[in-house]
Amino acid sequence: MDEREGIVYFLEFEDVERWRDFFKPELEMAAKAAEEVKERLLVEDRLPYMLGWVASNVAISEGHLEMSTSHLWQLAETHALFDWPYIAVPGVKLTLEGPKPLFRAGTTLVELDEAIRRSAESGWLKMLGIRAESWKELKQWVVENWDVVVDAAVGQLGEGVRSELEALGDRLNDDKVARKVVAPALLLIQAEKLGVNEESLKYFGAVISGAIGGGGHVSAARKEVVLASGKRAVALLWAAALAAHGVEAEVRRVGSVFHVVASGGDAARLAAIYFLFGPPLLEG
Repeated sequence: MDEREGIVYFLEFEDVERWRDFFKPELEMAAKAAEEVKERLLVEDRLPYMLGWVASNVAISEGHLEMSTSHLWQLAETHALFDWPYIAVPGVKLTLEGPKPLFRAGTTLVELDEAIRRSAESGWLKMLGIRAESWKELKQWVVENWDVVVDAAVGQLGEGVRSELEALGDRLNDDKVARKVVAPALLLIQAEKLGVNEESLKYFGAVISGAIGGGGHVSAARKEVVLASGKRAVALLWAAALAAHGVEAEVRRVGSVFHVVASGGDAARLAAIYFLFGPPLLEG
């Protein structure tokens, strides 16, 4: 069995700095790729990309942003967005595909705060009519407008989801919950305010690229695009955000998590938006 089936062996290094030097070529490769990604981003405002990653694989903890990955492409893509000043290699995963170093990256919340401030001044947030200068203020804006988000989701999925989403709003002061919720909530606000057009789909694609890149996958064989969530209410919110942008998706329980699954023509539409407006594919 491989790591995708849930079984991996992990070797933890005692001397983290020594192993960081050992994997220096890989880290330099990721940094070089990040510079290429920066130059080729189709959406100038980085915030939608960042919020997609924050909703998936970049955690917020005590004023810091943190991410762990064994994939160089994830490290490169997020490095282009967050400019990680700290990257360590605390261990290696042993899989059937061979050993994979585990990269752990981090930065202060200032990086996200600055992106929010710029976006509110002249980017995506300004288009949505949102004034905020920090993650704390953006999160508070979503809390204060949660009834608008719930009504928009109900409009897409029906009254049956209202109670779950209203209960989710009571937990938004917790960063562990808020980071999963802010991105799809803003996409619902976007659909309400801007409608669905080439401009709004551009920002939708930027957000969804980070969400899929960090916590989902595109399967050409199964003709599916999947987002994963630990909470049903969050999965419902994503399903509503997708529906608001013309992509129908089903929420399925898979073990202890929930999958938001777009299939068939909806998967093709979502994948096309993902590849069109997401960070560029890199060679090699």
